[in-house]
Amino acid sequence: MYKGKRQTYCISFACRKAKAAKKNGLSPVQAIIVINGERVCFNLPKKESPDDFKKAMSSSRTNPIRDYCYAVEKRLDECADKLVMENMPLTAAGLKQEYLFGNGVYRLERLKQDYLTEASDRNLTKRTMERYKDSIDIFIKVNGNKEIHTVTTNDCKRFLQYLTANYQQSTVYGLFTKAKSFFIYACDCNIIPKNPFGSIKTGRGFVPKDVLSDEDYKAIKDADLYFWRMERVRDLFVFACNSGLAWTDCYHLRPEDFTEIEGKWCISKPRVKSNIPYVSVILPDGVEIAKKYNFDFTSLQISNQKTNMSLKDVQMHCGVKSVDSLSFHCARHYYIQKLTKAGVNAMAIMRSAGHTNIFQTFEYTNLSKADVVNEIQRHIQLS
Repeated sequence: MYKGKRQTYCISFACRKAKAAKKNGLSPVQAIIVINGERVCFNLPKKESPDDFKKAMSSSRTNPIRDYCYAVEKRLDECADKLVMENMPLTAAGLKQEYLFGNGVYRLERLKQDYLTEASDRNLTKRTMERYKDSIDIFIKVNGNKEIHTVTTNDCKRFLQYLTANYQQSTVYGLFTKAKSFFIYACDCNIIPKNPFGSIKTGRGFVPKDVLSDEDYKAIKDADLYFWRMERVRDLFVFACNSGLAWTDCYHLRPEDFTEIEGKWCISKPRVKSNIPYVSVILPDGVEIAKKYNFDFTSLQISNQKTNMSLKDVQMHCGVKSVDSLSFHCARHYYIQKLTKAGVNAMAIMRSAGHTNIFQTFEYTNLSKADVVNEIQRHIQLS
């Protein structure tokens, strides 16, 4: 209870299960202000599990959640004192306004700081956090450090035009959606009533990727390499061309991960990157590589950077020209392309690759016009 000239003054906090995010079970912590019967609540940047929040607040011991709420309450009390000293009417709505905006100014730089603080609790990778920061920095560069209430749809369109003029469409989509999330957060926290990005949309786009040709694959597989590192990197690359595994999945591969399903060698486990389960059916050339190393790839565990450096040497040695720069990820493209050309069901390819949706799988294919005609001709007699 705040001691002053008000009749009632109460600050409390809540974290409601009904608003828990489906993804990770976290809900925003809410601050609740009651002054003379007027009640206002708003979301704070911090998110917690409702059950953990309840236990922490009911505990008599100090803990991070209680400390956070205490700091917010202290700041609210300071804002209330300021309003009283300036002879301003002290209302629940007015106190919320003073807490959120101070002197009425809540600019994009502050939105960036608040949102990145909230995003840091999501265990995002360093690279992802940098992309979030880059997106809002570009928005501020294009439009200036404006007060958030003055950001309009035209500002967002100007931002999209700048991205379109300077980046490829896939990058445009990523930066655009990340910048948009800042304003979704501002709406969720009741900082702004409406998201200025609401009516603007942009697609992912599709940039065809070069895929390793069968001739270049054969040249790599059959090449006589003189250095042990090149040979081992080549072997791991050939295995990936016949299993579709990304580098990190190959790196974490263990002998017990290999299993026989319907008499065929397979790998069935969650992907390291996304934790999405996959069932990779190993093609014959991949099985030969696995047997060569007795299904133990420990000796092939070389860093991603050094692997790709060695693949550049392999590319020069074998005269590979179907791709501009041979990287380990080319193997994953080759595997998916091979299954696609063989007429394997798209859903089976998606499951084998460990993709979350069919569009991801589509991005890995680069069928030529002749491939499309031949595939339809294989099922329907055209002439």
